[in-house]
Amino acid sequence: MDNLISFIPEQLLILVAAIYVLGVGCKKHKQLDNKYIPVVLLILGIGFFIWMLGLNADAVLQGVIC
Repeated sequence: MDNLISFIPEQLLILVAAIYVLGVGCKKHKQLDNKYIPVVLLILGIGFFIWMLGLNADAVLQGVIC
């Protein structure tokens, strides 16, 4: 786990916590099936990192890692 965290810049680690909170919120939402939560979080993670870093391969990979 420490190896994966080393790929994410320190100033963007707050996005990991934000994605976790969104995942907990998705879990409590009864209309969303549990099997779709990882897909939703993957899309949100990639979207957040593209928004923060711009559209490049590094942002997409960091979104997937989160």
